[in-house]
Amino acid sequence: MQRARDMSESYHLLLELLTSEPFVQECFQVIENMCLSREIGFTVQGGQPTAEFKAFVNKHYFRFLKSAIRQAHGLGFVAWCVRRLPSGDHVPEVLPLGTFTWTIEPDDSGQGSLRYKIQLTIKEVKFYVSEWVQPSFNIHEASILRATVPTPLAHLIEEYKILRETIRRYHSADAWNTTARLVVSSEPKQFNHEASQKEIFETLDFLKGAIEKKRQHAPSAVEQVFLDNPSNHRELVYELPPHHHLEPVPSLKPVVDIQFMTDKYRRSVCSLIGIPLEMVAADRSANKESRGGRATSRMFQSKMMRICMFLSGLLSDVHERIYKEPAEFSLMALPRLEIQGIEDLKVLHEIGVLQPDHALKLSEVLLGTTQSKKKAKKTEDQM
Repeated sequence: MQRARDMSESYHLLLELLTSEPFVQECFQVIENMCLSREIGFTVQGGQPTAEFKAFVNKHYFRFLKSAIRQAHGLGFVAWCVRRLPSGDHVPEVLPLGTFTWTIEPDDSGQGSLRYKIQLTIKEVKFYVSEWVQPSFNIHEASILRATVPTPLAHLIEEYKILRETIRRYHSADAWNTTARLVVSSEPKQFNHEASQKEIFETLDFLKGAIEKKRQHAPSAVEQVFLDNPSNHRELVYELPPHHHLEPVPSLKPVVDIQFMTDKYRRSVCSLIGIPLEMVAADRSANKESRGGRATSRMFQSKMMRICMFLSGLLSDVHERIYKEPAEFSLMALPRLEIQGIEDLKVLHEIGVLQPDHALKLSEVLLGTTQSKKKAKKTEDQM
């Protein structure tokens, strides 16, 4: 029973992470800006498409690719279908999150050992599944710590829940500590009397209460002091009943370090999605000059190339499903070159990226002397 509740809760927390959690969304935006910053290039049966069809693809397919990036990293696969536009054209569409659930089961078709099984919660439509991560069987569901739906972000779900609950407790403690409260305790005196004497005291207490009711509109001695000494400040005076006194109100003091938990959560997000921590806006100033900065940059560039390869293959499958003919798509990640000195140029030259004509142009930009020498030489020749 508890495992079923954990599974259901993890499903909704995962959807929240993929659709609205700010830090995760910013990581996805970094991937989108790197992989979807150029036009989609493709060929159809070895030939170039028409300009009209190329414009159509670049207009309607980017939204599909953005959703595919989120599903691939969050679910390990992309579930998509073909949608018909009012114009009659067909475009791919990723099944919206929340419209289906998924499990992993053995594949009896002989195409693989395991496969993702999708159960739609909306009207049945024909859909297709493209794997980004090879499925694993009954690992996250049978976790001894916390059962979750099968997802590459399973470890992140519990961290996210703990962080949100901790922040909520901080807000609750702050609301308690900043709310005025008066706690009054009563310690009436007790006397040992006979029954007849107790009746007399009870009668006197009744008469005393009746007298107090008649005097309730009259100012008390304490209030009279403020009335005799008026000021610009309006005092509110409350007299405690006899045998009552104020008690100190306890202050709530949370003991968990929210900053530490937030930093740990962000590191986990970046590690699972594959984004360097310093590239995210919230941590752009952190570890900017780290020793492994160049290696991290190269690893990030390799990750972006893998995503582009996956998206290119996905688009090829989409085109073949819609138009019944093969096509080759090519997505290129935006290069992330950080030239900080001559050593970087030397590395580019050694690996063959920097050609002689490129070196000439770079020297013109960096030194500004090559062009002037050419002009001077041309002037001498004319003379």
